[in-house]
Amino acid sequence: MKSNDPFSDLNLIDWSPNNILAVALNTNVYLWNAGTGSIQQLLTLEGIDSVCSVSWIQQGHYLAVGTNMGLVQVCYITYLQTMLSTL
Repeated sequence: MKSNDPFSDLNLIDWSPNNILAVALNTNVYLWNAGTGSIQQLLTLEGIDSVCSVSWIQQGHYLAVGTNMGLVQVCYITYLQTMLSTL
């Protein structure tokens, strides 16, 4: 049975194998390092677009960020550096 909840199909949080939680809040994506307790703002979308999905790959250094406008940004996460690509 299909849910009537508009947020039921969204994937707004995801844990990496490296113990980092990615959290999507509207136009922002944040990373919380469970080991250190630090929080980093990864990205902010421009305009009317918003984040509808975040997902780590199994190795844990790449995070895919899907938007409501159909774009996917792939973020390479290292200790002090983030590199973004838009697909």
